[in-house]
Amino acid sequence: MVLKGGYVPPPPPTPTPVYIPKPKPISTSKWITPSDSVCKANGGRIDEYGICEANWKNAKKICRASGGTLPSKEVLGEVVTDCGGLLNDWESKKMKKNGNNSNYQSCYKNKGFSDFYSYWSSTSISSSNDYAWIVYVYSGAQYSYDKVNSVYVRCVRAGE
Repeated sequence: MVLKGGYVPPPPPTPTPVYIPKPKPISTSKWITPSDSVCKANGGRIDEYGICEANWKNAKKICRASGGTLPSKEVLGEVVTDCGGLLNDWESKKMKKNGNNSNYQSCYKNKGFSDFYSYWSSTSISSSNDYAWIVYVYSGAQYSYDKVNSVYVRCVRAGE
């Protein structure tokens, strides 16, 4: 717009954007893979695939020594759902869909999870303190397992 005398006013100032950080959802928490030395020093062992495995009690110690905690059943289940998989209780149709879903398979592997075995959660079974929930990420199956047995250990540090 040109005013009398050929004066062209400057453009209005551009507003400065205000950055409001959004809280991170739980599923972006930092996953921690225990080091071989921390795993072994806290009662675990490294399997033939190079993955830490331990019983539930030692898995909790391994995670503490790694600077994290065992993930809850819900947080571990989010690995499945965030990658487009279907959580299930040994439901063969859902397990087969997960196994045949190449995008799902790539996604959880990119998050550092293996398709060889199940992972401990921190969540005990309400009807028996001797059992805790584990998740077999490959198939999306969640089931109870005796805490004296050994399965894979991944830890999570919430909020990072």
